[in-house]
Amino acid sequence: MFITIVLIMIAFYTFLEFYHRSQNIKVTWYDRVIGGIGGVLLLIAMWNIVGVRESTTDVRLFILITGLPAVILMMLAWLFIVRRR
Repeated sequence: MFITIVLIMIAFYTFLEFYHRSQNIKVTWYDRVIGGIGGVLLLIAMWNIVGVRESTTDVRLFILITGLPAVILMMLAWLFIVRRR
């Protein structure tokens, strides 16, 4: 399951790279770093959701701690790219 999610994320990243090049959108290195950190945090949150058998308060808090910053960082990377365009 973990390998499948990683392969889907790699395919999505490759699609984004080809899309940005075809549309002449400039993406800087820090956009990729911020988006990559957000992607890793989102992957950890998804891995925790899939791997947990019973939902306790600790599990929900960990998902919130990793999932919310992941979404914020990915939105920040998107916002930087859109504003530069």
